[in-house]
Amino acid sequence: MNHPPHPVHTGNRHVPDSENVLSPDFWRRLPDDRDDVFAELRAESDPAFFSYSSVPGWPAQSGFWAITRYADIEEVCRNPRAFSSEPTVYRLEEAAPPGDEGSMLNLDDPRHTRLRRIVARAFTPRMLRTVEQDIRAIARRVTAELAERGACDFAAHVAATMPPEVICSMMGIPASGRANAVEVAELGMALTDPNCPVSLDEFMPKLVECLQLVEELVRHRREHPADDLITALGLANSDGEYLTHEEIGSFFMTLVSAGVETVRESLSNALVLLTEHPDQRELLLGDFAQWLAPAAEEVVRHCSPVAWIRRNVQQEYTLGSHTFRPGDRLILYYASGNKDETVFENPRRFDITRSSHPHLGYGGPGPHYCLGAQLARREITTMLHELYSRLPGLHATAPPLRRQVGIISSVSSLRCALD
Repeated sequence: MNHPPHPVHTGNRHVPDSENVLSPDFWRRLPDDRDDVFAELRAESDPAFFSYSSVPGWPAQSGFWAITRYADIEEVCRNPRAFSSEPTVYRLEEAAPPGDEGSMLNLDDPRHTRLRRIVARAFTPRMLRTVEQDIRAIARRVTAELAERGACDFAAHVAATMPPEVICSMMGIPASGRANAVEVAELGMALTDPNCPVSLDEFMPKLVECLQLVEELVRHRREHPADDLITALGLANSDGEYLTHEEIGSFFMTLVSAGVETVRESLSNALVLLTEHPDQRELLLGDFAQWLAPAAEEVVRHCSPVAWIRRNVQQEYTLGSHTFRPGDRLILYYASGNKDETVFENPRRFDITRSSHPHLGYGGPGPHYCLGAQLARREITTMLHELYSRLPGLHATAPPLRRQVGIISSVSSLRCALD
């Protein structure tokens, strides 16, 4: 099947710009409105093709196929030879952002397998125990600060606080370099937005400074090992494998970007959902042991912090009734797959008692499933337990302010109170 003759279509139905899932206007709509559009796309016999025509700043001559059904997303994720991650998985244009060309997210085998194997071996039981202690300590401190502060912006003062501290502590980044590292990660993600107000000239000096810090730490750790990830990644393991300075820098930027954003948005959305659904909140408060872990999973499924991911067709492949050809580009809409009515009963309902069918909040199955999923789960459950066991009256006092930053569905502001 060739590319469609119309710039935007699904089957024979024309899709207006307000429903173009590449358009900034689409992501400014209310979540229920977006879910309506995704439900219509899932019901079509063929995937929809969306052009760049309604996206300011993008060329109009090409676009992407939208993969919106849960089963189709799973199938694409399980077939990396046909559906490549190179050159990039989270940008619409072809080039990976500066400093991220070697990210595991943007690589196929054999390079991806090598990097993932080294990183996975670095997460030793001893290191994970240390990380868990750090997570608990940070959660207690953040909760105590919230109790003293009272009403505030939850997104800024709570949700955004824990994730970067955990990641930087785990890597061994000194306190003096953490603020810049987090800023670089956030700016790098913002650059995926064609309307980003930050220029590449503003971003590059901060990126260089951050990567130089990581490189200096790698050199120091090779002479003076410590119990952190930079040491574990930069020194040869039992098979003689290790990451180069550049690979460690790229991995750190990926870890900060992906790890911080997913946990931050999940925590903010948890407060929104538990405020909007007091019955679910009371259920959680009544039995943390039973409902805390399921609640964290349901938050991630319901809000899909990573809204979409890109794949690039390398081999002819028939998915359902449609045949993709080399050069085609796909966007896998996790935000749609996680609301697929053929997989989840009453998918728009927030229900922490939902059976544990695997959602797509940490990616689909296959070699690119999120390596930090367990870490993210630990952060979310620990923070929610600390918050609601000590401050059971915590609630949102206004609707969240939302924005889409590249692949991330972001809560930029969320007012809260404690009583």
